[in-house]
Amino acid sequence: MKKNIVACERDLAASCPDRDLFRAFTSGMIIRKLRQRDGIDIDTPLQALQKLAAQGYQDVAIQSLHIINGDEYEKIVREVQLLRPLFTRLTLGVPLLSSHNDYVQLMQALRQQMPSLRQTEKVVFMGHGASHHAFAAYACLDHMMTAQRFPARVGAVESYPEVDILIDSPA
Repeated sequence: MKKNIVACERDLAASCPDRDLFRAFTSGMIIRKLRQRDGIDIDTPLQALQKLAAQGYQDVAIQSLHIINGDEYEKIVREVQLLRPLFTRLTLGVPLLSSHNDYVQLMQALRQQMPSLRQTEKVVFMGHGASHHAFAAYACLDHMMTAQRFPARVGAVESYPEVDILIDSPA
């Protein structure tokens, strides 16, 4: 959590120094695991918004750290619509891969981060996967990598493209 979520929160806080920062998770499984294993209590977005309204916040900006516009993100969208009347302004940022330009920018960033590889080596990025139609984002990014001869592939643990497809595909 420190290398990814906390790092993102630190960057968000630095870019918005006049705002208070609060954490919320959409995954009930992760919330329960952190509570049981680490004694950390984390709100859901709905709980966090209800608390902010009760504390008198009127201008709230939410930035999702989701990669794709899947079920979990759509759940936040519904909750924001439900609680919007409690705030003067309530905005919601989009997940990382929400437009074609997002994919282009991600490819540029990944290019700068790639280690030196031998001709026969590739990096495999694995996403969680989704039953939601947004799972196609993984295949889209994988296709862009292949088309640009980028030495990496993208797979998903619980949807397409499965890791077996990546292993069986030509180098």
